[in-house]
Amino acid sequence: MSFHVISCYMLRYIMLYILCCITLNTQAKKELSSGDNDGTPISSKDTTRWVLTIVCALISGLTTIVIVSASEKLVAWRTRTLAGWLTMSSNNDTEQSYALWYVFAAYCLVSLLLADAAATLCLYWPGVPEAVGSGIPEVKAYLNGIRVKKFNNPTLLVVKMVGSVLSVGSSMAVGMEGPLVMIGAYAGATLAQCSMGLSLLVLKMKVFKSWLKYGNKSTSGELSAKINCIDEEEDPILHWLWVKATGDLSYFANDAERRKLITIGAACGFAASFGAPIGGMLFIMDDISTFFDQDMFLRILVANTVGTFCLAYYRGNLSDYGAISFGSYKDDSGNSLHHRFLDIPFWIIIGISGGVLGEHSIDIVTDVMQRVLIRSTVCRPARFCLMISFLYCCDVRYSNSSTF
Repeated sequence: MSFHVISCYMLRYIMLYILCCITLNTQAKKELSSGDNDGTPISSKDTTRWVLTIVCALISGLTTIVIVSASEKLVAWRTRTLAGWLTMSSNNDTEQSYALWYVFAAYCLVSLLLADAAATLCLYWPGVPEAVGSGIPEVKAYLNGIRVKKFNNPTLLVVKMVGSVLSVGSSMAVGMEGPLVMIGAYAGATLAQCSMGLSLLVLKMKVFKSWLKYGNKSTSGELSAKINCIDEEEDPILHWLWVKATGDLSYFANDAERRKLITIGAACGFAASFGAPIGGMLFIMDDISTFFDQDMFLRILVANTVGTFCLAYYRGNLSDYGAISFGSYKDDSGNSLHHRFLDIPFWIIIGISGGVLGEHSIDIVTDVMQRVLIRSTVCRPARFCLMISFLYCCDVRYSNSSTF
């Protein structure tokens, strides 16, 4: 391993260490000033907070594994099927040109069917119009104080996952960044909702046990007093659940903690898609959340690390921890290519050029959509999706004939 690679790793871990120290110091000062700490090193609320963070990261990581695995299997099936058709059709050398066009037609047909299935599922499935699009605008709106209906709808999660798999399998120029961000945010919202649900469940358990013991002859006030009489000696398990549900989990049912869990889930989804734990935190700070507390640094970093590790563990390679791959940096001999310090100016030039071209491209596409496509009856959403998919198939056919 060269010196500059070792320097990059050392700099990365030094930055993580500094961020962790700043976060822990800020959190300790906050607890001392507010008086929340009761003298113990770690309070029960902090423990519950970290447990919810890890669970949110695991849900995001496992969801990423499901989507990546399904997409890879779908693409492998399509490639294997088309390769078999090409082999059967090209046995005769005189029919080589015909065989290529036959496989191209099959390639277009499969891509159009998958793209149309994804568009139809997102557009016409009842009750989930929010499934259209990447999902990042909805997450950004919710975290900035705007109410988003059906944000934690289970049907929306299923439609989003299936639509993402079909879209990626159709070979269109789409990725999994937006859906994974929204799915991670959904995981955080679901955990916050489960906190309140568990509190109500334990309360009903205590009421039911008191009703069985004392009957229905007591008034509501007497029943509440008898519920409180169920102490630790009489029923330690129910007492422990009651303390945890009313003292810890119910604390996280408020809107502030809910937004924090959604922020952690969104960051974990972004980190899992690109394999960038620090990039997920910067994405949240720069683009998603307006209200970002300093005590969120360490939680987001740990959650992003857990989410990316889940995908790396699934693939069996700790160096392959991103859902989106940008290729391998190897030469013709198979040796890995390492970055050099002199490459940084070229990266800066590429970044500036990409930003300028991206801004103008967005303006052009927005203008064309508003003036031409939206007013045309031909370019309805489902039909427009089929048109884009067919044009992309033609581009793949004439730019790289070995795709089939």
